[in-house]
Amino acid sequence: MFCYSDPDADQLTLTACPESELADAGRTAQRLERRAAARKILLAHRVGAAMFNHMLTPDPDHPIHPGIGNAAEKAAVGEISLQFGVSKTMAGRWAEVGQLLLALPTIRRHFLDGDYSFSRVSIIAHTLTQITDDTHRSHAEHTAADLAQRPITDPMLREHLEALVIDLDPDHAAQTRDEFADRNHDVVITADAHGHASIDACVPAEHGLHLRKKITALITARICRHDPRTPGQRRVAA
Repeated sequence: MFCYSDPDADQLTLTACPESELADAGRTAQRLERRAAARKILLAHRVGAAMFNHMLTPDPDHPIHPGIGNAAEKAAVGEISLQFGVSKTMAGRWAEVGQLLLALPTIRRHFLDGDYSFSRVSIIAHTLTQITDDTHRSHAEHTAADLAQRPITDPMLREHLEALVIDLDPDHAAQTRDEFADRNHDVVITADAHGHASIDACVPAEHGLHLRKKITALITARICRHDPRTPGQRRVAA
């Protein structure tokens, strides 16, 4: 439909597009957008990897310092950030997902074909690479590809994939859960503007569910349903 090389021509095409064809044309553009994004992200990973490898190339006259690995990672992320004009946080996410996809050829191909957004492929990659057995991981890829094509939300997809990982290797899943807890469990309270504070916490999923249910119950029991405050303000009150 669009030529993508002539903005004026595509503007005319956009204006003249019949209403009955708008959604189909939009979905086609969305798929092309995802295909382009996949190539951009995987190219960015290679740019970062090239910088990383360059810094770790042995030099007979200058032995590699033991701490060079951390510096090489920072340089790789910095190079992606510079070349693609994105934040270092985003550059780091691109580099990480690109690296994870090296172990997931089926998911990588679906990503290149425009089947997944970056957020969706990130969920799949981070979850499936917890599987250490190659045969199990290959099986999980095909299951994940089927799940990801269904009209489910990203959080629901993550839940299904995490259940799959537990079924395939329950011992390793338990170890991963414990290691994540050791690294990330925390409650951080920081001062915010105008006499307020921000609270950020990482807790076990069942604790988060318990807190959500308790707050909902308090709102139902203690706050009038005609209360004019926003849902967020009601949660704070509860």
